[in-house]
Amino acid sequence: MGEHRTHVRVRYADTDQSGAVYHAAYLRWFEAGRSEAMRDHGIPYSETEARGINLPVIDLHVRYHRPALYDQLLEVRTHVASLTRTRIQFAYRLVLPGDRRPLATATTVHPFVDRDGRVLRLDRYPDLWERIQRAARDLCRDA
Repeated sequence: MGEHRTHVRVRYADTDQSGAVYHAAYLRWFEAGRSEAMRDHGIPYSETEARGINLPVIDLHVRYHRPALYDQLLEVRTHVASLTRTRIQFAYRLVLPGDRRPLATATTVHPFVDRDGRVLRLDRYPDLWERIQRAARDLCRDA
């Protein structure tokens, strides 16, 4: 399966005075990419949160290659870069549909934590761990 693709459109509110997308707007699109990728693999964040498992962002790296502009339709390509029992790393490429050249690339790292912020070993939740492993295999860029 490889990368998951989510489409977003640049709104006027996403742009700065120059007409280019303001840098922080990209973070919302990366979040949409990973949320939709997990949802499409049967693991909506609402389910993990209902079980007391959160996935905060603890590391974020973004490289801006060229600007996105008002009213462009964008494609967020998301894949799982790595998975361990205690964390997951997503990687993203933001492109114009049909264009391989990235507008931005990024990675985020998310530990599995309980409501008090303590790191959890996800293999203590066998059904969820198995589903996340399957999703990670499906969302492997080399797949």
